[in-house]
Amino acid sequence: MKGYITIYVSLCMCVMLSLCLVLIEGVRRSTIRVEGEIVTDIAMESVLAEYHQELLTQYNLFYVDSSYGSGVPDYERVRERLSYYLDKNTRYQEELLLDVFYRDFLAMNFQDVEMTRVALATDDRGYGLARQAIRAVKDDMGISYLEGILGWIQTVQSGGYLAGNWESRKNEAKEQMQEYAGKEISLSEEEWVTFDVVSPTKIVDNMQAKGILWWVIPKNQSVSAQTIDQSQYVSGREILNRGNGEKQEKLNTMERLLFQEYLLRYTGRFGQEKATGLLSYQTEYLIEGGASDAENLAGVAGKICGIRQVANTAYLMSDGEKRGLINGVAALLSAALLIPEAEPVIDGAITLAWAYLESVYDTRVLMSGGKVPLVKDGTTWHYGLASIWQEPVEEESAGWAQGQCYEDYLRVFMFLQSQDTLLARFMDIVEMDIRLTDGNAAFRLDGCLDYLGFQAKIHSRYGYDFEIRRERGY
Repeated sequence: MKGYITIYVSLCMCVMLSLCLVLIEGVRRSTIRVEGEIVTDIAMESVLAEYHQELLTQYNLFYVDSSYGSGVPDYERVRERLSYYLDKNTRYQEELLLDVFYRDFLAMNFQDVEMTRVALATDDRGYGLARQAIRAVKDDMGISYLEGILGWIQTVQSGGYLAGNWESRKNEAKEQMQEYAGKEISLSEEEWVTFDVVSPTKIVDNMQAKGILWWVIPKNQSVSAQTIDQSQYVSGREILNRGNGEKQEKLNTMERLLFQEYLLRYTGRFGQEKATGLLSYQTEYLIEGGASDAENLAGVAGKICGIRQVANTAYLMSDGEKRGLINGVAALLSAALLIPEAEPVIDGAITLAWAYLESVYDTRVLMSGGKVPLVKDGTTWHYGLASIWQEPVEEESAGWAQGQCYEDYLRVFMFLQSQDTLLARFMDIVEMDIRLTDGNAAFRLDGCLDYLGFQAKIHSRYGYDFEIRRERGY
């Protein structure tokens, strides 16, 4: 009887021991897989934690610089950093005394680590970067605020303020006035007098010859003389590194508005220059794309003055009192010159000259930090008709309590700019500014990634092999 029990217990122990060994081996196999996934996640997070600190500080953007300060983008460096973190979290025996007190139950390591996906800041013309920028300001912007901005932009677009042909109309009036210059008029049968007709637009020509900045920049401020070599930055480089991330589509209307608010928050402009920027007027560069601050500022000032000219001319045409003044002066001048047929020409020239003078004043107010209503009335009109016969003098430009400011006009011009062009120029600015910081003299955005994927094989000396794939970004 005792022999039967011994045999029975032995058989049970064999079965139980086999079951325990199978369970232990199953636990080992499952643990290798789970730990492999955990280590992979740790490695991915560790690589992404090595984001470029200057990009975050200056522009609130998260990107890993694949050059790691060398100025030569190389995905192999990213792969090496990933492999480093994978190895450090699987090789326990390298840690102090762990090989004495602990036996590696898993004996695993990663092999054949390969990058499979990389999304760069410049991919798809920078739309991925734009969407990361949008996330940086989205929570601060309410829908009603954005709708108000969109309403202002649509007012300028639909109101015809961008379609003015003021310059051509001025030149046409000037040419017509010249037809009467040197005109001989008979005062009696024996006497002829030659009249030299002076166009009311002459003062406008004299002002334009000095350049728009002469009249609209406060005299206590100077214009930056900074210039750049555009071929050194994203928009001017012929060859850019390319990633293989998901395709990014263009921005919709609300995304464009959010991105513009981001640009206004993180770039400098006239009156609010960025202390650490290469260009002083960065927002103006986004709009004009010139190689110098002065060129970009003059371009924006000219655009603002153009909108104001259209608006002010329309007001002069609609205001009965001012229309009467213009008609009266035109009739008086044409009668004095004995050329009544010139009255419509003189009328038009006076209107254009008066609108231009007022528009220059409006632009100076805006660039001094004041506000100007888009459509004026008698209470917000500044110059009298007599002012068109002489150059304006320096005066305070406080503006009005209601109306639009300089930034509102910048919003219009950015919205009208091509999305591709706006993004390329913004990436230029980012590279300019980051290169001014220590250790980043050769910084390139086409070497910065915000999304990566890789695949690797997990091998254990206990005979197990797994393949793991991961993709992750900010």
